[in-house]
Amino acid sequence: MPRYPEDRPYMAVSEVPREDRSLLSTMEVPNKAVYASQVPLDANRGSGRTLRKPAGSIVALIFEMFLCLVALCFIALALIALSIKNRPTGDTLGDAMEQAMTLGPTIYPILFAALLSRSLKSIGRYCAQRSVGMATLWALMNTNATADPLLHLVSTPASLLVWGLLVLWVMSPLGGQSAIRLMYKTNATDVTHSELRYWDNGPLGNMFVYQGINVNNDGSWPLSMRDIYSASLMQSIAIKTGALDQWGNVKIPRLEAGDPSQIDNDGWMPFQNSTSTESFTSLFGVPIVGLDQIAAKGDVEFTVETAYIELSPASMYNRDTFQGEDQGMTVECLDCYDYAGDDGFLIRAQRFLGLPIPETDVDPNSANFTTPRTVRFNSSVNVEATEATCQLTQQMVEALIKCVNGVCGATKVRQSTTDHRGKNFTSFDYWAWIALDMITSASSAKAAREVLWGSTSSVLFLNDSSAFPIQSGINNGLQRVNISEVDPVAFARRGSILLSTALQAMMAPTAFAGSLPTSNLSIYGPPHIPAYGALAVANQSEYDQHIYAAWGPPLGLGRLVGQVAPFVGASTNATLTQYTEVYRPSYVWAILLIVSSVLLFAVGVAGISVRFKTLAPNIFDPVVGLTYGNPYMSLTGRDDDPIDADERALVLREKRVQLGEVDDYKGVKVVFGEAGYVTPLRLGVPYHAS
Repeated sequence: MPRYPEDRPYMAVSEVPREDRSLLSTMEVPNKAVYASQVPLDANRGSGRTLRKPAGSIVALIFEMFLCLVALCFIALALIALSIKNRPTGDTLGDAMEQAMTLGPTIYPILFAALLSRSLKSIGRYCAQRSVGMATLWALMNTNATADPLLHLVSTPASLLVWGLLVLWVMSPLGGQSAIRLMYKTNATDVTHSELRYWDNGPLGNMFVYQGINVNNDGSWPLSMRDIYSASLMQSIAIKTGALDQWGNVKIPRLEAGDPSQIDNDGWMPFQNSTSTESFTSLFGVPIVGLDQIAAKGDVEFTVETAYIELSPASMYNRDTFQGEDQGMTVECLDCYDYAGDDGFLIRAQRFLGLPIPETDVDPNSANFTTPRTVRFNSSVNVEATEATCQLTQQMVEALIKCVNGVCGATKVRQSTTDHRGKNFTSFDYWAWIALDMITSASSAKAAREVLWGSTSSVLFLNDSSAFPIQSGINNGLQRVNISEVDPVAFARRGSILLSTALQAMMAPTAFAGSLPTSNLSIYGPPHIPAYGALAVANQSEYDQHIYAAWGPPLGLGRLVGQVAPFVGASTNATLTQYTEVYRPSYVWAILLIVSSVLLFAVGVAGISVRFKTLAPNIFDPVVGLTYGNPYMSLTGRDDDPIDADERALVLREKRVQLGEVDDYKGVKVVFGEAGYVTPLRLGVPYHAS
């Protein structure tokens, strides 16, 4: 047993003479009424400390007010999240909300625990001042975390207060999770429709070119048309097999390139990414006015209607060259009409344009006016030549074009549902025989002594569309391509691509480079689809009465298109789907945060309110509370020792304390006291409570 100091401020019960201990057991404890009516004798002597309102530290009160304001901030945060629905991301408010959401899960549980626990203790002190059940006071003073109400339920499972405290504390993790889930980013979809114009190679587009070239220019054409045709052959292999041409125009798939096994009820066949040049109708894509501008705003979907040349499998034979024959490749139509005054020209041109046939002196249904025309390719190198003949037809198709993230391409193809003209009649029955002269001009020349040899780019393309059509002439490489060795079906497809490319080069030579005017679409002519383009400039009765014909188009056709427009523009309705990244509130989480914060704020305000009504000092601290009336603890020895736990802890901060034992007249008991006044606890000793 340790020795106690001489200035020990108390006498242990064990030190009371044994003959006087019986007096302690016979002392009567006054009842509650006696305590309630008793007035302390020294109440007015000036000793001790006078209680005040509000009790406790003013700094702690201000701190709790600050915590209540922070709780209000979380309510405001949830309300702002609800108010910025569909607000585009990237603005200052949105960025600030995102930063607040990242900090919320850390701050909110700390705020909740600090404010709720302090407020519950303030309410408990106020209740203790007015008389309260021990179970209630215990629950209020000893609930500092979510786990505490769960433990209280073990001892008091029927307590409504404990259940209410559990609900309150459950709001802490829910509120923390709500703070990080207040809102999310998503794409808001806005669907609009815009008119697009694209190159029209139907009846109206052909009438316009006939008027401009055959009539106004007497069949002549600029040499630059030949150059743009040659430029199409000089595109890289990757471009030729890709969905766009070198200038960004969307290429149209051939009908046979679609997948017939997946055809839908509307006749659409999906077109997959191709690796073959022969999958497309031309080396050029279709110029579309303003597509790049619309595609930059979102995803675009629309259809175009067009026609392309088809050739039958080639019939080939070899021969000797004629004296003075051009070297290279020449192309000619064997039975096309090139004179507008011919009845045959009128009949076939009218059928190509879809116009009624006027009465003539010849039978319009004879085979000469209904069967396909024949085109012949002559490939001459030195003294040898190869001829390939094919029949000319046209195929009318529709292509579905989609642009996703600014990248466009045809995704489906089908037979045209609006253009029902006969496929045996083509532009070569109207004006396009001069396009064959252009191909000849770009693919052949008179031999100049011995400096001209090899095959032209057109012939090299007919021979192998997957190779770049240039010969270097180095190391005695291949000098002559014999097109008779080319597969007739492959030759026909490649030949049709060359013919369709030449037609585009003549009908819209300045359109492929883009930058087409978009401010006024009327400069491209009236809105129409290619099949009914002629009706856009005259009514049906005028055509039925033969007021207009192939060689007599409507007056002012040459002025139909503005001077800055490179072609007659067919119209289509594009669906533009714009995706804007916006904020959307998570309503459930926002409401949870509001409910949680409102409850926290309400409890916090209640705690502050009762503080102003409370004069009872804070003696409920679990450690400092052990020092009140403790004979084993010595404070200052003055009559005004502090009562409030915070002040009392400040006075006692230097003392060393210990849970130990003392021996009274009943035996050994466990007490809390200064380390020098109590004996350390031992195993095997039966202790009892005081």
